Amino acid sequence: MECSDIGYATLACYHPGGEMQRRMIACLCLASVLTFSSGYPRNMYDAVIHQDVTLSWNTLSELDLKNDAVAIRSTEDADVIHLVKGRPEVFPPFDGRVQLLTDGFPSGLVALKMDNVSIQDSGVYMCLVDKPLYIHPGLCHLKVRAPWSAVRKTNKSMGGGMYSLFCETEGYPLAPVVWTGGRGQNLTDWAELTTSITSEQLISVVSRLNVSISSSSSYTCTVTDDRGVSQHATFDFPDKEKSRNHYLFLIAAVLLVGVVVMLLFRYDKLSHRDGTEAQPSSGSSRAPQNPEDHGRAL
Repeated sequence: MECSDIGYATLACYHPGGEMQRRMIACLCLASVLTFSSGYPRNMYDAVIHQDVTLSWNTLSELDLKNDAVAIRSTEDADVIHLVKGRPEVFPPFDGRVQLLTDGFPSGLVALKMDNVSIQDSGVYMCLVDKPLYIHPGLCHLKVRAPWSAVRKTNKSMGGGMYSLFCETEGYPLAPVVWTGGRGQNLTDWAELTTSITSEQLISVVSRLNVSISSSSSYTCTVTDDRGVSQHATFDFPDKEKSRNHYLFLIAAVLLVGVVVMLLFRYDKLSHRDGTEAQPSSGSSRAPQNPEDHGRAL
């Protein structure tokens, strides 16, 4: 006799002849008590792409590494790993990335270590044990996420004061992109969103907003995941009139500095020339003013 899929539990009972009806009732009573055992630490797992995660099941019965057969499968009927008489067999695409931890077998604990998880690993996993009396320990739900990358921003002038603003980022699962103006007004309805899938199954989003720039303004695009973690980028456009006056002031300041430097250089040059003309030559000697003085000196 087999009792299977009673609630969330799977109970297998094997009996010889005679007392089948009484044992059947016993199986149903046991299943009602142990339906969907929650003895394992968690059944919901939230992992980050490229990190490691360990899924755990508590079978509520002692496991023998050498005699019991254990299998981990996804609910999509994809085999992950089988352990038969202590020998593991791993199936693609999990080969080289998963390991069945057997340290907890004496207490009925089965653990699957998954390395370098990817978005494709997201799903629901079950643990099956080939024993005459076995309670299905429930399902492990694995959700692999990829945090959204820093937003890359670009803008393109379309002429006439019109600009196209672009925000680009990648992550998983899909998250909304919200545009706001400098005064906090929501501009998302005027934005255009384009999505694509990367080689790692991440979602790449490009959000475009067309704006008309006539005065000082700013625009911000923000992407927020389901945990409330945000990435954003801001476009700042200064006031054109103020910017023009600022540039004119800088040009005037540069010209003024140039004139001052030129005047100082010219003044220094003139001073140097006047000093040279006033100094007597080093090779000349003073001649006596009177012949008598010359004779007296002799």
